Amino acid sequence: MAQALVALKSARTYLGDTNGISWPDHVLMPMLQEAHGELVQECERFSLSVIMNQSTIITVNAGELTLGTNQPATLVEPITIMERVPGTDMENFQPMLRLTFIPLQDQDQDLKYWAWLGQVITFLGATQSREVLLRYKGSIATPTMLTAPLGFIFAERYIGPRIASIAWDSIGRDGSKFQQLAENNLYKIIQSNVTNDQRPVRRKAYRSSKDFYGPEGVSTPIGFTGGTTVAAVWVPTSTPPDGIRTGFLFTSLPKWVSWNGINQFSGAGYTITVSSGGYTITFIDVYGNILTPGVTDDIRAQII
Repeated sequence: MAQALVALKSARTYLGDTNGISWPDHVLMPMLQEAHGELVQECERFSLSVIMNQSTIITVNAGELTLGTNQPATLVEPITIMERVPGTDMENFQPMLRLTFIPLQDQDQDLKYWAWLGQVITFLGATQSREVLLRYKGSIATPTMLTAPLGFIFAERYIGPRIASIAWDSIGRDGSKFQQLAENNLYKIIQSNVTNDQRPVRRKAYRSSKDFYGPEGVSTPIGFTGGTTVAAVWVPTSTPPDGIRTGFLFTSLPKWVSWNGINQFSGAGYTITVSSGGYTITFIDVYGNILTPGVTDDIRAQII
């Protein structure tokens, strides 16, 4: 992983000042920080893995309504939260339901719900202590020293020419050629990190063979992203796809959701809402755009 000084050296190469006479480090560093911030925003926009994080196991004591000081300092946006009885097996973690607001109801032994309010993860609270595991989009530290890391591989390929563009524009010269190079390199960075090397315009949902399932209600091995297999009971949606429908109903809260045999992730691959008939799943891409499964697609869930 490159350090800030590598990006500054790259920028000076474009500026024709390899010795740093006209453009010394202290002059270019604020421009580096601006370019770095732009790149981090693009990573967040496309949900690239470099900004994806998983917390350590956090204890939420009985009656507590937030994570308090245990909320990660780098948290930008939570994706999913799971809970379990303290000290039990990892497989006992169960997904919590994200709501816009916490419902007005009495606490019981489970947390069940969470909301993202005012950049604080908020709970209904539980009558007993619970342990939670948080998956979230996180920030990358802005470089402040020459030896500070840029945060991810190939970052200097965008930041270098982008610094040159900002520098050239700052003295009234045309930095558009450097800007174009930076944008081209940005596209390559994003493209190399998007699943299946798809163009970062609209990410399609994962597709695979549909032959993972046995008879309905029977435990069968199923493939998940990452190459692992587990035994699970999968139930098809009660509102099968018709090429038009975008909401898919399950009468009970899904633990996992699968589209064509590949596991999707809450908050990143689908959203879930409470409806009168149960729980409605809507698939989304990295922009949050709603996706429409085809009439022959297979949508199932493992029910809690």
